[in-house]
Amino acid sequence: MSILAREAFGAAVPSASIAKASLRDVSPVAVADALAAESVLKQVGRCVRSADGAVHADVRIVALPASHPLARPKNEENCFLVTLSDGCVHEVFGKGAGRWPSAASVFSDIMDVQRALAGRASRDEEAVAMPMRLSA
Repeated sequence: MSILAREAFGAAVPSASIAKASLRDVSPVAVADALAAESVLKQVGRCVRSADGAVHADVRIVALPASHPLARPKNEENCFLVTLSDGCVHEVFGKGAGRWPSAASVFSDIMDVQRALAGRASRDEEAVAMPMRLSA
């Protein structure tokens, strides 16, 4: 979401400031309510610019009607909706890599960053070795 905010709005939204809800935290009652309403529970990320120009991002669990574009993706599929300032909505739908290939790719990127930082530190005599802190 931080990357999306920067690319879409040119704004820095630190990851720590983004509220994040997990499907693991959904109660059985919420699942039953969604099923009774013929809805689908999805983890939906949202990034918006408010009237005052501030950019806000969050990730929520949302009950969507089965006909909603964000309710359609299954397994590694993804859907992305972009609403323009004139209200026009564009939909992008496609297949992602899936859980394990994505995790391996993210880990590889982290290791590349770690190696780059270590290489820069070896050229800088005053650099202090620091462990890399990861958070989800």
